Amino acid sequence: MKHDRACLESVKNWRLNWLDCLYELSDYSLQLHSWNGKLESNNPHWSFVEFTCGYFDDCSLVNGYDGAVNNGFLSKEEAAAVAKFHFAADAYKPPKNKEYDHVAILRDAKWQSVVEIAVAACNALSKILVDPTELAILNRVRGNT
Repeated sequence: MKHDRACLESVKNWRLNWLDCLYELSDYSLQLHSWNGKLESNNPHWSFVEFTCGYFDDCSLVNGYDGAVNNGFLSKEEAAAVAKFHFAADAYKPPKNKEYDHVAILRDAKWQSVVEIAVAACNALSKILVDPTELAILNRVRGNT
């Protein structure tokens, strides 16, 4: 029973981290302020590299959503809701491949499109999720804090 509780807690923590990553990647205003050092200038988290690594690496999504679905972290419906975003984010390359040129990335119409797709993914998820804590993270996307 203790093992089951630990597994459930791991799933919950993964999901909250995943949703927080989606939120960060969908909030252009947050990116504009944080990537230019207006929040915490010495904190490496506030960067394009860390936002994308948080999503792809920390959430183990480098190879897509099959593992998360097969291991019970997400439903197929949830994975489908974010699939377009996942592919867009994975395909995105910063201008001149300069991952720390935040000004160029934020001005890039291709990046702005990825952010718009992330917003759509979060909106789609908000129609599926029922957990109040998870929904609170997504409500930040829509400015409903």
